[in-house]
Amino acid sequence: MRTRTVHGCVLTCAAALAVSAAGAPSGATAAEPAHGSAGDRVVASSGSAVASRTVSAHSGSRRGGSGQVIWAGDAESPSSREWATGNAFDVNRGNATSMLSGDWSSSTRVRRVSSPVAQGSSAYAVTVLGGDRDAYTSGAQRTEVGQNNASRSFPDGVNRQMTHGQERWIALQLRIPADFPSARWNSLVQLKGAGTGNGPFGVSWENGRITLAKSERRSYGSTDLDTVWAPPGPSARDRWLKLAIHVKWSTGPNGFYELLGDLGDGQGFHQLKPRTDGWTLKRDAAGEPVDVGARFGIYRSAIAADATAYFDGFTVARTRADATRRAFGSKH
Repeated sequence: MRTRTVHGCVLTCAAALAVSAAGAPSGATAAEPAHGSAGDRVVASSGSAVASRTVSAHSGSRRGGSGQVIWAGDAESPSSREWATGNAFDVNRGNATSMLSGDWSSSTRVRRVSSPVAQGSSAYAVTVLGGDRDAYTSGAQRTEVGQNNASRSFPDGVNRQMTHGQERWIALQLRIPADFPSARWNSLVQLKGAGTGNGPFGVSWENGRITLAKSERRSYGSTDLDTVWAPPGPSARDRWLKLAIHVKWSTGPNGFYELLGDLGDGQGFHQLKPRTDGWTLKRDAAGEPVDVGARFGIYRSAIAADATAYFDGFTVARTRADATRRAFGSKH
């Protein structure tokens, strides 16, 4: 498959440690801010200039640590309760900022919306505007939420980092509008190593198709990605696409990964990329495994066009059944 260098996959350790003073530092347990309950709004339409309403945290969903679902970031609770850190141009000029910061309450780049929704009552609408610029990578634009750079402790005590030796199912739904613009590179999901460089895996939008990429090198700080799976034709737009990545995290040959999904093409939920054995974690300068934190959003080479993508059901679980039941609303 084709190899590319994604310059946008760099967020320095120094920057990660210097998360906005308005937020909580890495590893800290902080109280939920006011915007996490009363002010974190759910927009009543997928448009931006519409009325909004406030909703309480979803009380019926299984939260992190319950059964085989380890954690979920599926917009059923305020973003401050689901994600550690985010980047958006209208929040601290794109610098990594704790989701506990009240600055997110007025952001138009990350919104919880009630339409379109794939499961539950809410989804995330993530927007990048043509005038946005990334704080860390020249010639890039970014709006993302994630679990690292910097990470934090959550009240449920669940560690949202993925580490050497763990086997995990990562499931989500995403929706790409018909007018979603093309860019030279466009990352939608990063399974991102802590610190600099890209992560071991990423889901991107390339030439009108959803793709899966894997880091070419295990070395810390590397940014080369190899596309390891792409569908034969264009991916459906204005439809919810279901993806599940099954990974055994390892720096050695006993790791593996596979990709399953429903691309809205009538084939249903099935294996897209067969199980492939080999390393799935990078190593740091000392040879130790680099933990992985999930991130999603729009992270692209800079273009003048605005763009919005929708994400729902993001779940990390120990089993396929639990991951898909939570992310898709039914077991797959």
